[in-house]
Amino acid sequence: MAGRELNIKLNMIRQSILKGKAALESEEIEKLSNEFSGLIEDASNHKVLLSEKENLELLLAILKAIPTSQLVDKLLKDLDTEKLYEFCELLTNGSDKNQTIIDEISHELLNLIRNTHLLQKRGQNQQL
Repeated sequence: MAGRELNIKLNMIRQSILKGKAALESEEIEKLSNEFSGLIEDASNHKVLLSEKENLELLLAILKAIPTSQLVDKLLKDLDTEKLYEFCELLTNGSDKNQTIIDEISHELLNLIRNTHLLQKRGQNQQL
């Protein structure tokens, strides 16, 4: 995905999250969940996402808005935990370019991961 397309996608996700759960129909929430999951899980987006400061700022805004949107459970429930781990690992091992904002993104992701449902899902997957 090109930088401009990713930027548009990030803006759309951000706008939907800012509306909050109460303002979204169930179909919109499902679409948003798929878009958010795709953003984290699609490795082809990561290089463009992590190399452009504007995209990083949008991702940070998205992650900060999720807790107040009342969409945390839905957005995290549908994430592939292995892909999320790979994304977090990529953040940790990334370049020094934009490191301050990448550190903030890592912090916000860790706050979201503390969600009980995601931790329970991860624990269940390990037991299998």
